[in-house]
Amino acid sequence: MDSKPGSEFPTTKTRSVILRLGVSIAAVFAFTRCFSFGSGPSGGGCGYQHQDDFNEEICGDNIVDDSLTVTNQEELAQLSGITFIDGSLVIENSSLTNLDDLDDLICVRGTLSITDNAELTSVGGLENLEQVGRGVLIENNDSLITLDGFYNLYLVDEIIIEENDALESLQGLSGLTSLSELLIRSNNELETLEGLAGLNSVESRLEIRGNGALVSLAGLEELSIMPAGDLSISDNPELTALAGLENLEEVQRLFITDNESFASFDGLDSLMTVTYNFWVHRNESLTSLDGLSSLDSIGTLSLWDNPTLNSLAGLSENLELGAWDLERNLSLASLEGFEALVPETGFTAYRNLLVPTCDLVAYRDALQSDGWEGEVCISENLEDECDDDESDCWWAN
Repeated sequence: MDSKPGSEFPTTKTRSVILRLGVSIAAVFAFTRCFSFGSGPSGGGCGYQHQDDFNEEICGDNIVDDSLTVTNQEELAQLSGITFIDGSLVIENSSLTNLDDLDDLICVRGTLSITDNAELTSVGGLENLEQVGRGVLIENNDSLITLDGFYNLYLVDEIIIEENDALESLQGLSGLTSLSELLIRSNNELETLEGLAGLNSVESRLEIRGNGALVSLAGLEELSIMPAGDLSISDNPELTALAGLENLEEVQRLFITDNESFASFDGLDSLMTVTYNFWVHRNESLTSLDGLSSLDSIGTLSLWDNPTLNSLAGLSENLELGAWDLERNLSLASLEGFEALVPETGFTAYRNLLVPTCDLVAYRDALQSDGWEGEVCISENLEDECDDDESDCWWAN
């Protein structure tokens, strides 16, 4: 695939097909997501980035050569002394309060799943765990407060931490330096991401969604590049900025959506490249693009339904841009900040009710006078004498 800006969605029309059909961020991810959990005795059937690094030599010789499910204390006690599970381990639907009987466990070749354990308050007992060949799933453990027991874990491919209503801290994950995927979703007491201080690479997907108390991305300071990775930050109502991402330089796709208190791109000071999509949608408190001046390349920049966005200033005039899409930004009254941008494949300006149509038409005409042949949609912006010169949007009927 051609990797030039905008090449993933080469025309305005193509992008609009995808966006008009209401394709969600989750659906976009689903095309590339490799679902591992629950799809086999040792996880999924897709390629795992770190599987080749799994080192059996450190796993000890007290081995269970099978996958196991634990639902009560008696079943857990049978694993006392086990050092290596050569399969997956599922701990689910139990009344366990701790995992102390796993204190000799060093390796799990497949997936470690800890789900629906209402009384589990910690993962104490897993202090000797160093390697999980595929994924760790920690989900719907209502009393779980901390992940401290994982502090020796250094090798795992993907981690999902989801719907743990009492979880206050990710402390315990500091031994991780690289992951294929990390999903942190709907943990309502989690205020920061501190505990991930060693993480410098997420190769495929980082999703931070629906964490009701999250106020900061502190903990991600070492994360620098995600050239083949997607970063999604959505539905975090208390998050106001992106502090914690100061060292991030490159990402494949970036989605910042539905964060009602999000007001600033502060934290993206080093970001230079978003290879494909950069979506900024439905952030009720965002007023400008300040903080994005270091960007030198974006595939498609999409600004939708940001009701208090009143300025497009903040981008470099030398930005290489595949396309831009402004829609229903009801406080935006000017194209200032975009006049110098030359989108390679096209632009859309739709229902920005305070942006003069004449300004948009003048911008289009200036591009075309220099031989530019991109696709254009100008429709239902501020009515003025240039309305007859709009460029129809085929999908807007």
